[in-house]
Amino acid sequence: MVLSKVDNKIKHDAWAKIEGYMHIFVGGFLVSIGTMLPRAALVDIKVWLWALLFTVIGFVGKYLVKYLFKNKKDGKLVGLAMTIRGEVGLVFVAVALSYHALNETMASASLLAVILVTVLGAILFEKEVMKQVKTEKT
Repeated sequence: MVLSKVDNKIKHDAWAKIEGYMHIFVGGFLVSIGTMLPRAALVDIKVWLWALLFTVIGFVGKYLVKYLFKNKKDGKLVGLAMTIRGEVGLVFVAVALSYHALNETMASASLLAVILVTVLGAILFEKEVMKQVKTEKT
């Protein structure tokens, strides 16, 4: 936020100084979120059913974005690109957990859904991009 308000040279210099540290903190954040998922949740059918429902809702919501675009191919790419941004979902789950707004089942299901949407979204996004590249070449 602060860097968005300064000169590009200052922004570039500051970014170059903090970029290496950012990867450490992002990795630490992701690991800390992963440790919030109880191992027992991985074998609980109730958690997986909720996670699958949340995953479907996540994909449907992001897929509907395509209807906001005149060019449906661009809209589909934007919707799939949004699925890759799982860190935002992880932040919401982390905040909800810190305020005890979710019980263990819902928190575990939410974390699993974020992981599923992010991983599956990345795969689908790559396939869609490659498909569009192939059709543009022909």
